[in-house]
Amino acid sequence: MFKSAAAFFTKLPPQRQSAVLLILGLSILGICDSFVQAFSDRVGLGQFHFIRSFFAVICIIVIARFSKISLMPRRWGAVLVRTLFMVCAMMLFFSVLSFLPSAVAGAGLFTAPVFTLLFSALFFGTKIGWRRIAAIIFGTAGVILVLDVGEAGFQPLAILPIIAGAFYALAILMTSHYCQHENPFSLVIVFFIAIGGAGLLTSLILTYLDITNPTPQAAFLLRGWQAISFSDVLIIAVMALTTMTSIVMMARAYQISESSYSVVYEYSYLVSAALFGWLFWQIDFSFLTIAGMVLIFVAGVIVTLASAKERYLDS
Repeated sequence: MFKSAAAFFTKLPPQRQSAVLLILGLSILGICDSFVQAFSDRVGLGQFHFIRSFFAVICIIVIARFSKISLMPRRWGAVLVRTLFMVCAMMLFFSVLSFLPSAVAGAGLFTAPVFTLLFSALFFGTKIGWRRIAAIIFGTAGVILVLDVGEAGFQPLAILPIIAGAFYALAILMTSHYCQHENPFSLVIVFFIAIGGAGLLTSLILTYLDITNPTPQAAFLLRGWQAISFSDVLIIAVMALTTMTSIVMMARAYQISESSYSVVYEYSYLVSAALFGWLFWQIDFSFLTIAGMVLIFVAGVIVTLASAKERYLDS
């Protein structure tokens, strides 16, 4: 069954392969990220990234050893710049998962299609027509609605996933334009080493500073190194394995297809995260939050349709 599925997948055109990889990878990631709430009151953000990266790097090395895969990047400069953008995006994104549902935080992160459009125009000369302007309007409106979360209204820290979306868009463009010939495992191991190192350094600094009585929203972000239970380590280890698998899928997806076409499928994250949060954590989303996520999704669809029309006219 696995061989037949693999054979069917390899016969698909690159754009459809990219879509399958993104939908599977991000659906898994949406469920995985929801588990941050299970330990965010006991583990700090930096410590989480270090432990997760530790297990992920070990898994990648073992896979590379048995598969005889070279983990050395071909273009170190491009890979390091991509990694910097990814680390910034993920550090900002995970910093709010302790007090925002992953689907809501994901809605901020996945403003990336709109940022991808803007940065493509700025750095690569992509033309912005009325469809793309409409996408920006819908995306902005969606973000405004999503940020008004719950009865507490706007929380300043909720802006962090949107900033993360800008960094994530830059990472997507780097992957698509400058890292398309890199082995996905090379991209992933460099990312995990970098974010693990950043997490360890952050955790040690916060331990030294010993910030007392942070606000509940900032506790996960500002907590230093803590003694944690075996069950928490086990959860993070499982998250490391699933996250590694998802990121490999995503990196490969952006290597084989044009970024502005593939990026819309990243909204599968919102679907899986919202459904899992509702079923497992009993999280109820307000009408405004759901409406905002829908508008952000519509913005991504418009970007995709505009890109597809341009490719048709150019062919």
